[in-house]
Amino acid sequence: MLQDKALDLSRNGRPLKIQSMTGFISQVQFSDGKVWASSRLDLDKPELRSALAPSAEEQRLTDIYRTKGPEALVQELTK
Repeated sequence: MLQDKALDLSRNGRPLKIQSMTGFISQVQFSDGKVWASSRLDLDKPELRSALAPSAEEQRLTDIYRTKGPEALVQELTK
């Protein structure tokens, strides 16, 4: 679904200049309780990759790399 939408956003009372924004629906719960969720294949589309936050595991591994270096990361990945 594509839809143009105008938003007025501010920080500390000052307007933010945003030139573009990407969003997506990853899960929907219907009134009857059924749930639809995006598949991994859906989320692997190039236009969504930049919009997705890194997973907790990706953040953890990135932290190991940044704080302890590449050797520590390799060690962690071989566990």
